Amino acid sequence: PMYYAMDRYTPAGYAYCIWAFGNIAIWWPGFAALLTVLYAWGKHQVLPVLCRGYRENVSPLAPQGERDARPALLLICFGAQFLPWVLVPRGTYIYHYFPSVPFLILCTAYVQEQLCNWYTARAVSRTPPAWTARAAQRADRLGIAVVAVYLLLVAAVFIALYPFASGLLVQTSWLDAVNWFGRLYY
Repeated sequence: PMYYAMDRYTPAGYAYCIWAFGNIAIWWPGFAALLTVLYAWGKHQVLPVLCRGYRENVSPLAPQGERDARPALLLICFGAQFLPWVLVPRGTYIYHYFPSVPFLILCTAYVQEQLCNWYTARAVSRTPPAWTARAAQRADRLGIAVVAVYLLLVAAVFIALYPFASGLLVQTSWLDAVNWFGRLYY
């Protein structure tokens, strides 16, 4: 986190501070999703081109029908925002990474979509033909529920850490309770 401001002249038991940091419910799953997209791109687009005899195995991230260009696009866009700062010889700060975050979010959405499609196809293939419509609806509902729970988690972390990011005057007990990393001072 990057420190911007700290309280002065506040009532006893209250404090405020302003830090620049990211939402951990977005950044960590987003990093895992970025690695998954890199793997999917390598397995489904690079290997078939490099190894002409390579046959794709069934995978949760297997492209549907045509080759899916989204993994390559996501990797190019993320790299275009992030890689120039890697090459800078001076120190970089967290705000240099912020333009890359939308692509982490898109990688997370892509992985969630592919996993939901895979789960739906798996659920439909394992049910009798008369029940395939119900199995597909149940799988779709489960996918929507997983995405909704993830979005609620992101919103909860945002609300919990909002006083650290905004300079909102709150009780110090709130700041102590959500100081999960021990390095955010106020």
